[in-house]
Amino acid sequence: MIDMTDIIIKRYRPEEFPRHLDFLERMTVTKGTVEDWHALKSLHYKTDGKPFAPTYYRCELDDRLVGVVVMAYPKLLLAPRHRMFPKLKPTTNTTVANQYWGRYVNNNFAVISRSVVDTQYRGVGVSYRMINLVSRMHDRPIIEIQSSMSKYNPFAMKAGFQFIRPERPKSYESALRVFQRHFRSDPGDNEAIVKELFAMSESRRRRALRDLVADYHRTVPWPKPGVIVARRFRTLPTAWWTRPAL
Repeated sequence: MIDMTDIIIKRYRPEEFPRHLDFLERMTVTKGTVEDWHALKSLHYKTDGKPFAPTYYRCELDDRLVGVVVMAYPKLLLAPRHRMFPKLKPTTNTTVANQYWGRYVNNNFAVISRSVVDTQYRGVGVSYRMINLVSRMHDRPIIEIQSSMSKYNPFAMKAGFQFIRPERPKSYESALRVFQRHFRSDPGDNEAIVKELFAMSESRRRRALRDLVADYHRTVPWPKPGVIVARRFRTLPTAWWTRPAL
C-alpha cells in the first residue's frame, strides 16, 4: 500500500520551463540530396511526385537526420502572389512580355515544396527554425509556401513569412451543389466520402462519379489527369518570406 504522505506534488509555473530545448543549439542545416528526402518522405502527407528542379536541405542532430526541406521553382501563375505583388500580375499576352515575366518569377521566387521533420522531434520548434535557415541559405530573394497544414500549425509565420488568406474559388458554389446532390458527408472529410461512395449501389455510384468528373472538367482550367473527390473545396494558404538585408 502506498503511503500518501510520501507523495509530493509540485506545480511548475510556465516561466520555470526552458524557452528552448538544449539540443536545438546542436542542430545544423546544410545542403542535402534526394536520398535525404527518401529517408523521411514516408512521414510526409505528400509522398508521391517530385517538384520541378528540386533543391534539398537537411537538418541533422549529432549526425542524425531529423528534417528535410525541398525547394523548387514556383508556379508562374498564382493568384495569391498577384494579390501580394499586384505589379507582377500579367496584363498583356504577348510573347515578349510573357517571356520576360516568366524569367523574372523564376529568377526571384522559389517555393518550399516539402518540409518534413522526424516524428520524434516534432512540437519543439524544429520546423520553423529549419525553414527560417533554409530561406536564408537559398539563392532566391522571395520564398513561397503553400501549405494546408499552416491552417493548424502556423510554423511558416513563426519562420518570418507573411500570411495571405486564401479566397474561396469561384467554382465553389456550383461544385458544392453537385457534391450535395450525392453526398451527406462534409466535403473535407475524405474518409467519410469514400465510405459513403462505396456504400452506394453500382448505378448510383457511377452517376455520382460521372457528375463529379463532369463538373471538374467544366470548371478546372488546367490539364485533367483525373479527379479527386472534393478537391476544389480546399484552398491552400500562401505565405511569403522576403530575405532581409544582411
